[in-house]
Amino acid sequence: MKRPKLYTQLATLSRKDLRRFGEFVASPYYTRHEETQTFFATLRKHHPAFAISDEKLFAQAFPRRPYDNSRLRVLRTYVLELLHRFWVVEELELDAKMKLRMKIRGLGRQGLAEEQRKEIVKAKAPLDDKPLGSMPGAYHAYNLAESLVDSNMRMEKRSAAADVQAMLRRLDEFALGNRLKVLCAVWNQRANYSFERGDLGLEETLNLVERLHLDQQPLIGLYFHLLQLLNDGDHEVHFPALRKLLRSNQGLVESDELVNIFGFLINYCLHANNQGRREFLRVAFETYQEMIALDLLFGQGTFSANSYKNILALGARLKEFTWTRGFLEENYLRLPERWRDGVFHYGHAYLDFAEGKYRDAKRHLLEVEFYDQLYRSSHQALLLRIYYETDEVEPFFALVETFRRYLNRNNDLSAVMITALQNQVTLTKRIFEFKIGEREATVDGLRAEIASMKPMVDAGWLLEKLAEM
Repeated sequence: MKRPKLYTQLATLSRKDLRRFGEFVASPYYTRHEETQTFFATLRKHHPAFAISDEKLFAQAFPRRPYDNSRLRVLRTYVLELLHRFWVVEELELDAKMKLRMKIRGLGRQGLAEEQRKEIVKAKAPLDDKPLGSMPGAYHAYNLAESLVDSNMRMEKRSAAADVQAMLRRLDEFALGNRLKVLCAVWNQRANYSFERGDLGLEETLNLVERLHLDQQPLIGLYFHLLQLLNDGDHEVHFPALRKLLRSNQGLVESDELVNIFGFLINYCLHANNQGRREFLRVAFETYQEMIALDLLFGQGTFSANSYKNILALGARLKEFTWTRGFLEENYLRLPERWRDGVFHYGHAYLDFAEGKYRDAKRHLLEVEFYDQLYRSSHQALLLRIYYETDEVEPFFALVETFRRYLNRNNDLSAVMITALQNQVTLTKRIFEFKIGEREATVDGLRAEIASMKPMVDAGWLLEKLAEM
């Protein structure tokens, strides 16, 4: 039987959120329906598994009434609607700008036009002639500028041309800034999209932005130069311009935007490295170090397991073992608890492997729990490399078969990642067979296979192994 949508969504609540939602349901402002309140008071006792039949649940909530399936379904619908309303209220509480806009709208709805106008002017003053710090901030600035023009019209005052011009300028900043940001995201993941170069109006957008004074709106400038880089623009022009804007505006640009921009920049560096520009490995590594110094990786930003893996890989490739191990040790307790031990041990295993400490690497891998499909596949790939380096023939071939079955059955990783891993396993097996004398081949032939088989997780390591032969 399909699980009710209400149970699935309630299960996502923490204990604290469940308690707050209980207070929300019990509030007479939001619901005076006593049956709904009684039903939820019973239902919450079974959070988060809700491992109880409908009949038993109904009997617990309404012990003197015969089971009524249709009534139970209605009550679940009522609670689900309340849950969605609760999330709206919670989101509003977290968004000071939205609360202010709702307050201004409420004043207008009540016909308090003069009070509304004063509130708009007061809110607008700190933003006038100030560069944007975030795209949500850009929308807020535009909304206030529009509200001022609208308020003047309601009061039958003639809006000054300067007010209308300010509104249109803020509209341009918001629209173009967000368009650049979206295009950066699309180009950053263009392998997952199907479009031709001219489909998204890229050139038109870039031409429009070039008409703005980018020195006056550094956030738009950052996304402009990023998009140029991601779109294979002139590196010698756009990369220094981007770095200069980043250095001089970190105090202005809000943390969420910085996390986004740094992430795009790192991906650009990794792509440049894959195109043969090895110096960009160091740039990517130093960019991560900059994020850590600004407390963006764990603090104001959102933890990313993929970022953590990238730091390990870069630290190992660049032989920055001391710094990278220090990073692992110092930030252990800042990792989300469910990730903590697995990421910590995988990190040490990866660095031990890079330093040739294969026994220590295997010991750490035994401590890794498969809480994440990406880490599970990385665990298998690293163990395969260890068996390769230590010439453990039987474990190597056994893991090849196990890994292939796992990838063939996997529905959680992207198709591109699965193909890249499958290619990596295939080529690693062929090179190992060549190494131990079980395959007739040539180094040049295997090198050509590596070049032709794409995508690949780490063609560089395979080429290193061939160079040792």
